[in-house]
Amino acid sequence: MKEHYTDLGKALTDPEGVAVLGFFYEESRSDNKKYDDIVKALQKITRASSNTSLSSISLDQLIPSQHNLTSYYRYKGSLTTPGCTESVIWTLFEHTIPLSKDQLKAFSKLRFPNGESMVGNFRPPQPLNGRMVYRSGAAAVLASAALLLASVSVTLGLSQTN
Repeated sequence: MKEHYTDLGKALTDPEGVAVLGFFYEESRSDNKKYDDIVKALQKITRASSNTSLSSISLDQLIPSQHNLTSYYRYKGSLTTPGCTESVIWTLFEHTIPLSKDQLKAFSKLRFPNGESMVGNFRPPQPLNGRMVYRSGAAAVLASAALLLASVSVTLGLSQTN
């Protein structure tokens, strides 16, 4: 959220009050060692208790390197959880983060406190409603924002447990 806001509620009153960075994960043949601590913590959560700790991890460890953060799409949108407030600047990066099949499964095994699986809990693609989707390094608006939304939908659909 913008630095001058003291809480999310106030930031959401500003049409550009919150920024969300989105990264896609891609299945790879080998484990991403940078995610080992997170996956181990997730496995502890799924076993017995939701109480676990995680040593300090830098965001730089988990996302693509800086030179891979120059290709992205950006648009004004909303939160994906109720009340879906239209106060978010979304930035979706092109470069994916590789995780092995086993690492991806660790995320799919998580459950909400009510026991429901944390899969398939995404918001379906929404109409553009006149929104402009921009691509980094290009002054022109994307000709086909529908293609971007379709790829997001397909990627989110792959996160469901088989």
